Amino acid sequence: GKIAKSILHIKDELTPFQKKIDELAKWATVAIGSVVTLIFAGGLINGIEFKEMFTASVAVAVAAIPESLVVAITAILAIGMMRLLRQKCLVRKLVAAETLGGTTVICTDKTGTLTEGNMQISQIYGEPQNFVLEIAMVANEAYVENPMEPKSRWNIHGDPMEKAIIRSGIERDLIEQF
Repeated sequence: GKIAKSILHIKDELTPFQKKIDELAKWATVAIGSVVTLIFAGGLINGIEFKEMFTASVAVAVAAIPESLVVAITAILAIGMMRLLRQKCLVRKLVAAETLGGTTVICTDKTGTLTEGNMQISQIYGEPQNFVLEIAMVANEAYVENPMEPKSRWNIHGDPMEKAIIRSGIERDLIEQF
């Protein structure tokens, strides 16, 4: 419960890509603002009326902002997501593709749950191992979809842990009893 509670209060951090986009936006704002200010001041110094210089300055500011930048960034991230999908990796948010691309280390547990999407029982402690596994199989909500097929073709549905229990029972030939 303490772990779940601590996870609820984690604030979202910007990805390196989002930080660079923010930096680019700040730089562009300063650069465009400086140029527009120089144009406006230069026009006023040369005697051009205020209204005309204001209109020209706003036009320069609008023209300087790349309107297709958001579309280009979205397209690049979408292409990255499509490449991940071809590798059988589903990404819900576009920025996750960028974050995954910048990942250099992945820490996992020994079960292979993250790498293979397959939870397994590696060891049952104690003397009556088969008995413990039989009880776990009886108190289980996972089920075999096609029990009339050969065991190698069975489709097991349910919670990952409960599926692992059924698979372990199959490996020990305990499934025949149920």
